[in-house]
Amino acid sequence: MVDAYPVSYKPFHNQLSKPAFSVSMKALVERAIALRISPLAQDVAQRAFGYWWGCSRFLILTLA
Repeated sequence: MVDAYPVSYKPFHNQLSKPAFSVSMKALVERAIALRISPLAQDVAQRAFGYWWGCSRFLILTLA
C-alpha cells in the first residue's frame, strides 16, 4: 500500500454500526451471489436435462 495517501477510518466507524449499513451490505452480497450463481445454475440445469434426455432416448430405443 502506498503511504502517500493516508486513510483515516475514524470518521466512518459510526456509519458502519448503523442498521442501514447492514441492510445495504446484505443486499449487495445477495446481488453478487445471484449474479454468480445464476449462470452456474443454468449450466447445471442444462446438464441435468441433457443427461435425462439421453437416458430416456436410450430407454426408448432399447425397449422399442
